[in-house]
Amino acid sequence: MSLCYYRWQQASERMAERLREIQKRVITVCDREADIWHYLDYKVSHGQRFVVRAAQNRRLKEAPGKLFELPEVLATAGSHTLNVMQKGGRAARQARMFISYSEVRIKNPDNSGHALPLTYVCSREQAENGACWHLLTPEKVASAADARRIVSHYERRWLTEEYHKAWKSGGTCVESLRMQTRDNLERMVVIRAFIAVRGRACGREVSEKKHKMTAVRKY
Repeated sequence: MSLCYYRWQQASERMAERLREIQKRVITVCDREADIWHYLDYKVSHGQRFVVRAAQNRRLKEAPGKLFELPEVLATAGSHTLNVMQKGGRAARQARMFISYSEVRIKNPDNSGHALPLTYVCSREQAENGACWHLLTPEKVASAADARRIVSHYERRWLTEEYHKAWKSGGTCVESLRMQTRDNLERMVVIRAFIAVRGRACGREVSEKKHKMTAVRKY
């Protein structure tokens, strides 16, 4: 097993220990780095809720083809507009995403008989090389509204990334802190965490106002 698996599992164990009964209401949202079969197995076996973006085109039990081939045969369950953020040389834009979903059983890559029962939700553009999210979750999805809710959970991951950037380097710069004791460092990290949250909230408010002003001018 990879070191990444142990790191993800250790984080989940610590979170469960801290949250206790509240853990049942928490949905962990992870990017493709967390698409590790043994980590998904750990989450399912411990009854922990999650949405993980799949990185591996996994084999399916009792079904032909592989995971990423499913959107080609599944019925479309609606569409939504995704605000794609600017990143590097990529300009910000709006994308029309089409949703499909299905129950799946993911085969163990070690070829054992054990398979993970999960729900697969896909959100993708129809354009060639367009945006595409392959999402795995133990949540029950029985309607287009349920599938859209799973997608919305994953969309919130960007808020967390913005916060971490503001907290670690872009705003409060906790990574550059140098303290004499661990206690002092922890105090400053916590204080700056609240500052980072407020800073990102202010930044989003300014961005939304600019977007509204631009829309009014175009109208």
